[in-house]
Amino acid sequence: MTTCDNIADLSSSQLTRVKLLGMGIVCGLEVFRDSQCFISITKGIGVTSKGNVICIADKTVKYYKEYTDPNNYFNTLINCKPGAAYKKCTVFELLEHREDGATSIVPQNIDSVEKPFLEGKVALLYLEDEEKMTIRILLIDEMDMWAILKCGCITDTHCIKTQPKEEEDISIFNKESKNTLPADEDLYNTVYKKYMLKSIAIRRFGYGSVDIGDLNVGDSAAENLLPNFNFTDTAPEKRNEKYFSEYELIIDEALKNLDDEIDKLHNHFGCMIDACHCKDKNNEAEIKSPCNPVNKDTPTEMGLQMHNIKIFKSYFTVINKKWAVYKKNRKPVESIQYFYDFVKDLIATYNELLDELYELVNDCCTGTECFLRHLMLGRIKEEVSFQPSIFRQEYLQPPVYNGNANRLQQIRFLHWRMVIMMKCFFVPDWELDDFSDESYYDVLQIEGEKKLGQDPKLPVRITPGRMFNEMLGKKTIPFYYNLSNSPYSIQNYWHYLSTKHNREDHQLSFFNKEIPGYTNLDTVIHPFVFSLQQYPFYRVEGHTGMKMPDAEAAIKNLRKRYALSFDIVSITFEELNKLFTQPVGDDEFAAYGLEHVCGVQKGYTFILLHDGESKTNPGVVVADFQLPFMVVREPKQTKLPPPPPPPPADDRKKIEEEWKKILERITAADTKSDELKNIRGIDEKMEKALNGIGIKSYLQISKLTEKDIPVMAAMINVDVKAIDKSWIEAAIKMVVKEGKQSLIDKIGKAAGKDDLKTIKGIGESIEAELNKIGIATYKQLATLNADDIPELAKEMGRLPHTIKDDWFTEAKKLMKK
Repeated sequence: MTTCDNIADLSSSQLTRVKLLGMGIVCGLEVFRDSQCFISITKGIGVTSKGNVICIADKTVKYYKEYTDPNNYFNTLINCKPGAAYKKCTVFELLEHREDGATSIVPQNIDSVEKPFLEGKVALLYLEDEEKMTIRILLIDEMDMWAILKCGCITDTHCIKTQPKEEEDISIFNKESKNTLPADEDLYNTVYKKYMLKSIAIRRFGYGSVDIGDLNVGDSAAENLLPNFNFTDTAPEKRNEKYFSEYELIIDEALKNLDDEIDKLHNHFGCMIDACHCKDKNNEAEIKSPCNPVNKDTPTEMGLQMHNIKIFKSYFTVINKKWAVYKKNRKPVESIQYFYDFVKDLIATYNELLDELYELVNDCCTGTECFLRHLMLGRIKEEVSFQPSIFRQEYLQPPVYNGNANRLQQIRFLHWRMVIMMKCFFVPDWELDDFSDESYYDVLQIEGEKKLGQDPKLPVRITPGRMFNEMLGKKTIPFYYNLSNSPYSIQNYWHYLSTKHNREDHQLSFFNKEIPGYTNLDTVIHPFVFSLQQYPFYRVEGHTGMKMPDAEAAIKNLRKRYALSFDIVSITFEELNKLFTQPVGDDEFAAYGLEHVCGVQKGYTFILLHDGESKTNPGVVVADFQLPFMVVREPKQTKLPPPPPPPPADDRKKIEEEWKKILERITAADTKSDELKNIRGIDEKMEKALNGIGIKSYLQISKLTEKDIPVMAAMINVDVKAIDKSWIEAAIKMVVKEGKQSLIDKIGKAAGKDDLKTIKGIGESIEAELNKIGIATYKQLATLNADDIPELAKEMGRLPHTIKDDWFTEAKKLMKK
């Protein structure tokens, strides 16, 4: 059994630990100052970069003294640069018990309180003797520790290099006080460049001009809190201009933020994403190499993946130029949402890349010289901290265990997906005649490429998909990506796992019905035929730019065809403004939660915004939104037909006589009253009317026939349609449930007499017994089945096994003859 006592004996496995198991603090070894001002270190275990195991139990240290290192280890680490002035590294040892020359950690005087000894110190474990496994608990000044880190652990050991890596980039001393370092978080973020990258958010429609500085909690100024949905004007062109300007503000801000963060990503991690980025940056492209296989400026197809940063910048420039031309022309206005969605997709992909980058272990092959004999435990704090620190040896797992190699591949994939998204972005109706750039060359264009979305008259389509808050790769490929048969088409790079497992043909998209398309799977071509449990969202596309009545009719037709659950409401710009300005409690619904999500969630409302004056004077659909609820409308009041006039006196007398016969037939001697209101469709008023003509029980209603209904309707003076024949079926179920229906009630009274002896197995004695209980016809026997045998045997006074279900089958045949 391997324990803390004998694990260090595995010296032959040091290399295996470092390269296959990892290095750093495995668990525990938290250092903090307790309530008595002593230093506590929790039990734990760690592995040095040389592969030595350090394991200690819980420790509480109360004293310290200057430490003399027999190995001169720390002085060697800090004086790593040849030719630099020699620097002595002062180290203190922490002790559990008082020794000669030791000082108590607890402050002894005012000077100790004003200048605490522990301030600016880093705790560490030091393996003084590898053979005897002598472990010391030491303190070192953080400035000295920072110098040691810069010598061998920060700039020289990243096999996944970040750019730039010059020393001045990590010289982050406080300029006002050169002898202090920033807080742990700032220092950590500066060393690990990935934490300098920030996630990006895009504003909601209506909030483009809202000054965030005015949105203070408790601010009573209403104008600072309300979004802008007022795009009303007498002229349609001015309405469209106001609407376009709202999206323009949002997209301009989003593109700028994206540009800034992508620049930082390329600067710090360009060499990791693109193998040729550093060579290009250092002007090494003149030499023939995989980065420049044919020694010319334009990369060839075989070198594309090695030039994806250069290609990214080329396409991003084109997108910005397209946006500039679109802003200049400002039409078609209905396409602005597509550009907003496209920018939102780019941001979502960047944020997804950033999440993977945060988890990426940069020091995937840290050298063994970084912490040969020591483990940094961190700055001493008043309590255990779970925040990362540059002065704490985090555990570094190798790629074989932590999925780091796969994560790195996914980061490169997501970066390349942004490239393909920019290449494939296409809106048929865009007027970009002013867009011309002779220097632009589509390096991903292939000869004979067949695009699926070249026809400007694309149909309205609804495609199921995942929720809009899921990862982009799991959602449906949008309308504005022009798919093709090219290997650089977006379906080939939409979802990492689909591409990895050669399942690109499983991607749902607007173009899943194009023939020849990119898939032959029925579940992709006709997704609504199959279960929609995994697809609670409906992507609606192709309707903008259409006349409102046509678009609404097309969407409703698709909703009916696919049996989908969502509401559709068409509104004008004037009505949109009213939805946000009407007082609470108004009869009309308010558009709280309105947002453009490229479709509608199951059970929600899809809003079509058109530039017309009203429903009677509709315009073109310019936008769509979702409301997170169904719009409740007042149901149309259906007027019941007036009751028929009472029949003449003579006719009334005949009806009453006929009803008397019906009542005698359906009423048993022991009939008890029931709650007729329990039958669906019978209310209190109807129950009172039925009681008035003698119907008081489920049993009576169960014996009625359809021929009896007109007579009953005439008796209570209502239209025949007011009495539902389903009452009879419901009453039968009630009677059976309560056990009130006898066998004879079920089969009815005998109408005549048949020779039952013609049935095999029925002799004179059995016929007599059947006649005695009221069964005398084939029709009655044919009504029974095997489930009725126990009750029939009980009525006849026989054992059940003497009655055969063949009698009922043969009775059916004789009845037909």
